[in-house]
Amino acid sequence: MIVELTWREVRLAVFAATERQIFNIHQRRVNRHGLVDSQDWDVHIQGVLGEFVVCKHLGLYWTGAIPANETAGDAGRHQVRATTRSAGCLIVHPEDPDDVPFVLVTGTAPTFRIAGWITGGDAKQTQWWRTDVRNAAYFVPQAALRSIDEFVEVPR
Repeated sequence: MIVELTWREVRLAVFAATERQIFNIHQRRVNRHGLVDSQDWDVHIQGVLGEFVVCKHLGLYWTGAIPANETAGDAGRHQVRATTRSAGCLIVHPEDPDDVPFVLVTGTAPTFRIAGWITGGDAKQTQWWRTDVRNAAYFVPQAALRSIDEFVEVPR
């Protein structure tokens, strides 16, 4: 599913990502999942753009919360993982909740693709576990994801 953001939407998302990163620096928050400081800005921008894309597609209000609400989802109840890599995997960490849908967004502004989704529990399969990366995690290939067009709300 291709989603095109307007340049105003891109600007709004990038502004929110910048504010989140400034908040993290001000709060002296430590990077998670093995990121190095030089990646923070890019990761926040790509991630927030992904949130915006999913909200736009699903007709959800995007809050752009600063700081991001760590107990709520990125897009409604959904967690969003975004990458510029067109063939990138959806990354799920062991501590991620099992009963929450994770959505993968690929691309760069202004054109993105929602590659699909999977619940955290379904993503945690040994075949997708990788330790040859900076921080071990589950790397779910796009072929294993469900289409966003088949999206159903996962019961709580």
